[in-house]
Amino acid sequence: MIPDRINPSPRAYSRNRLPLFLLGGLFLSILTLTSCSSKSMAGSNAAVREVVLKHVEQINAGSPQGILDLFTDDAVVMAPYAPARVGKEAIRASVGDTYNRIRFDMSINIAEIIVAGDWAFVRSDVTGTLSHKVTGDSILDVGKAIHFLHRQSDGKWKIARYMLNSSTPL
Repeated sequence: MIPDRINPSPRAYSRNRLPLFLLGGLFLSILTLTSCSSKSMAGSNAAVREVVLKHVEQINAGSPQGILDLFTDDAVVMAPYAPARVGKEAIRASVGDTYNRIRFDMSINIAEIIVAGDWAFVRSDVTGTLSHKVTGDSILDVGKAIHFLHRQSDGKWKIARYMLNSSTPL
């Protein structure tokens, strides 16, 4: 008798093809999402880019409220060497404390923007100087950032998740 894996029974054959069928369905779903009008996608990409650039602008301005205005109420921030900040109030406390001590001069290079419906993903490289306000000590930092944005009911994009890390060795 020939083993099933060499000469599969019809049941084994259909069971083995199920993942391919599901993968095909996923592929078609992705094609449907990406086939939105290019004008609509370009508008979304531009709006998402604007929020991320505004985020860096507000960081450099040292404006806690300006930063908070860009986040959803249930946002999560995951910064290096710190626990995750969940919710706007936790982010408010962290941002206020940080800006009392540190001045930022950051620049961002957006490497990728992907928009899928009401969600957007932005991958970027970040470079800049962090200066201690009291001592004047500063460091050059190079890192990476991920922004996940969610389109609100009013059509505006807000940051729902933000993660950054440093490539600079300690």
